[in-house]
Amino acid sequence: MPTLVLARVLQAFGGGAITPTGLAMIAEVFPPKERGRALGLWAWVSSSAPRSAPPWAGISPKPLAGGASFNINLPIGVVGLLAATRVLRADKPHAQTHRGFDLPGFLLLTTFLVAALLGLSMAIAKAGF
Repeated sequence: MPTLVLARVLQAFGGGAITPTGLAMIAEVFPPKERGRALGLWAWVSSSAPRSAPPWAGISPKPLAGGASFNINLPIGVVGLLAATRVLRADKPHAQTHRGFDLPGFLLLTTFLVAALLGLSMAIAKAGF
């Protein structure tokens, strides 16, 4: 059980970075006139997995319904990586200058999130849920 919990924590770190990183890349790569369309496409694609995975699991043959169905992510990831190497360039004329890592903001956000989640967890436990 501790290994499973640790693996889920590590997965959460990676998964938690996907949304803000994707949004930051869109803001960096696309000029202001094209950002709305890019954000719409990003939202559509990022919401497609939760709505398409259950039907796929329901209609796929049993060998594909289990762990083998996750292998579809490998070619999708390779295509995404290849597309990113073509689209994400630092020499874009509209690219913003790098501002560096915001350590005070990171520490404040981390402190707030830990306190908020701890308080919420304690309130839920006290309410008996």
